[in-house]
Amino acid sequence: MIRSVLRRDIPEPLHILAALDPGCEMATETLTGIAETDERERSGIYSTAARVLTAYRTTTALGLTSEPNFDPEKFVTSGDTVYLVAPANLQQQLAPIVIALLDTIRHHTYQRPYTGPPVLWALDEVVNIAPLPDLPSIVSEGGSQGLITLACLQDLTQARARWGPAADGFLTLFAAKIALGGIAEPNTLRTLSYLAGNHDIAYTSAGTSRTGVDPHPDHQHQLAATTPAPTRNNQPTPTPRRPPRPHPPRHRAGHPATHPAAPSTHPGPTTPTAPAATTARPAHPELTRPETPLPAKDETHDRPPPNHEQPPRPHHLRPHPPSR
Repeated sequence: MIRSVLRRDIPEPLHILAALDPGCEMATETLTGIAETDERERSGIYSTAARVLTAYRTTTALGLTSEPNFDPEKFVTSGDTVYLVAPANLQQQLAPIVIALLDTIRHHTYQRPYTGPPVLWALDEVVNIAPLPDLPSIVSEGGSQGLITLACLQDLTQARARWGPAADGFLTLFAAKIALGGIAEPNTLRTLSYLAGNHDIAYTSAGTSRTGVDPHPDHQHQLAATTPAPTRNNQPTPTPRRPPRPHPPRHRAGHPATHPAAPSTHPGPTTPTAPAATTARPAHPELTRPETPLPAKDETHDRPPPNHEQPPRPHHLRPHPPSR
């Protein structure tokens, strides 16, 4: 056959078919019709056939066809596994052979009277090594006839370039979809995001105070987020932070803090007691300066005018805040 296609010779294959079983009448009629077509059209037919049979132009490939060891009819009723491996630089050349083998397996799968486990096609790089022309129809009808197809794509752009508008229905035809990391094609990402929808994510965050200790160790912050997360100027949305705790007020110099006396818990009359005597500590003569009298509090304002504020005192003379 290879020699006849390359030489564009039709009489030789016609003699071979005539010597075979009479069941080859359809093949004989086909070759006769090709021989009677226009020269330009016949040249295109030969060119297409030569391109399909490119993988058999080597002596090694032709030698493997002399003793075939694969029976597709027995294969579809067994539990065997066939691995088809092709190097990257020969995938396009070997694709027609892979398609022919898969199509033969599909034909015998549909015809088998066996009701056992289905036949599984695990097709990695399906666009390059196994670009089946009728893949959409195989996926849609194969499951009910015992043929399950698992196809792997880089993104949906590959499928559209090979199968055209029919590739838009792949996400419907394939019941289960698995998306792995590394997809960067915008249309594919938008389609997957639309199918996944939005969902809330709850997470726990912890913070520390200025002293280095979390003032609320048991407090959990819950934040509802949606997927995809909203962004501003292509920057992630900052996580809301807890406002700082207010510090106790500091008392001004000359106004000591007063605390209300706790009520007595003993019944009966109370006996007045004299205040305890205190011994004043003499001030150092170099650090002593006259006290500046505070201005009278204005009844109409809550604080004195700015020009009557008391000047700051040295740190060692400022009264310390009362201890808690």
